[in-house]
Amino acid sequence: MTHPPYRNSGAPSKGRSSIALQTARRPELKVPPKRGVKTRRSLEAEQSLLGAVLIDAEALSVARSMIRASDFGFSNHIPVWEAIVELDNRKVAVDIVTLSELMRDSDALDGIGGVEYLASLMEACPSSGNVAEYARVVLQNSVARELAQSLEIAAGQFQFFPDSSAAGLFPSANIAGVSVILKNTLTTLKTAEERLQGAAAGARYSDDMALDALVSEVSWLWNGWVPKGALTLLAGRPGSGKSTLALDLFARLIRVARGEYAEWPDESPIELELSPEQKFLWIDTESALGIFRARLNSWRIPRGHFLFPEGRELEPLRVDNDRDWGWIRRAVADTKTPLVVIDSLARSHSGEENSNEYMTYIMGRIADLASEFDTSPILIHHLGKMPAGLPQWPLDQDMIRGASAITALPRSILGVGRPSQHEPSYGMMSLKLSIAAPPEPLGYTITEVGPAWGNAPILVANGGEPSAHERAAGFLLEYLANGPKWATDVEKAAEAQGYSKRTLDRAKGNLVRSYRLAGRWAWELTNKKLEKPGASQFLPGEII
Repeated sequence: MTHPPYRNSGAPSKGRSSIALQTARRPELKVPPKRGVKTRRSLEAEQSLLGAVLIDAEALSVARSMIRASDFGFSNHIPVWEAIVELDNRKVAVDIVTLSELMRDSDALDGIGGVEYLASLMEACPSSGNVAEYARVVLQNSVARELAQSLEIAAGQFQFFPDSSAAGLFPSANIAGVSVILKNTLTTLKTAEERLQGAAAGARYSDDMALDALVSEVSWLWNGWVPKGALTLLAGRPGSGKSTLALDLFARLIRVARGEYAEWPDESPIELELSPEQKFLWIDTESALGIFRARLNSWRIPRGHFLFPEGRELEPLRVDNDRDWGWIRRAVADTKTPLVVIDSLARSHSGEENSNEYMTYIMGRIADLASEFDTSPILIHHLGKMPAGLPQWPLDQDMIRGASAITALPRSILGVGRPSQHEPSYGMMSLKLSIAAPPEPLGYTITEVGPAWGNAPILVANGGEPSAHERAAGFLLEYLANGPKWATDVEKAAEAQGYSKRTLDRAKGNLVRSYRLAGRWAWELTNKKLEKPGASQFLPGEII
């Protein structure tokens, strides 16, 4: 077994645990007493902890939840703990017989003082019922040693020169090293605090009934499309009207604020109570407020409903800039705006879009804003590049550009696109909705006064007659519109329409998914995301 590299020998003083100290091999201290660690208390806590585990099987689960092997400060206790954990992982009862047998097989028993030392651990434990307290002391001493070692290493990087200026207290070559060490020390402090808090909290439980009072029902800004208190991602290619659609939602809310009746693009009523003074937030990150202003005027949207930082109106805002983010948080809190649009993710930060760590930070900030203020932020983003010639509708979540964290945190992801660059109509569809069944796709065209909404587009050829696989895709959209069907029935119906099996397979693409049911294959549209039907619901050969 391997142990931490830092070892200093030292014999603990005699005290209450005299049996343990009479063994041929005395414990070797991991850190000398001059570090400020109370070595006698450390020794007694570690011995009592191990003894409690050997006496009482229930004590092991408590101890394992609080400490790990590296927390032991006496090197001969580490292999004992590792052997105990190994037995527990094997689901073997832990006692002095099974433990000594395992340690003898691994040639570790003699190194810790033999069976006699294991027996002394049991005698040294006053009460197995105090195992949590023993573990807490072991953990505290472990944290103290780790911090002392980090600070000692950091202090060793400094060299004092009495006749030098303050700038020359330590060589500049060491600054980077000291910075890294101090950063690691701060991380150690944070981790130590979390572990100590976890140990203090202990294991307290509640059952799922408590969730009824803690978790609220799903609420919506726009039912099925934009949830309240959660992040929505709106993704599409440049020129697909992402910003246009977002501004159209604001225009509808402004009509409601002015006392007019308004509907969402799917013709469902907007059921919100907004005052005439309601303000909204359009967070520009792309220096595109000139276009934003032009749209307000050309669409004849009433002015005075959008807020920007005073004195910095034309400056793009950044989610990872604390000054900008502080203003955004304060504005959301003050206005109680139901909708916030951030246009766009690409320019909202100074990090790397393909970094999962950084994107988790950015997306997490926005998601936390939604949850804290019960608002609905829509984050505009781009799709990745697609090979030429492939249909750009329907869309798929995998088409979204950047790290996987970008699609992991939003509750709702909306995609916009069109079948070809020659097709005037676009479509918007739900690519992810973790809290409800997704709605049917919508279609729209972009006009000088905003989007005109209608039915979702179907695949068409690029500027001419539809290709065979595009016509087959249209057939699949129509044939599977009402739900899943047996694959053999789809193929028969397609053959009757003149589509070969090969053409049908090409048309499936991201449009159709298949699964086995009662020994047969069934097909359904991917954008319907229906539950797979139970086998008992259908008879062989029945159309489903």
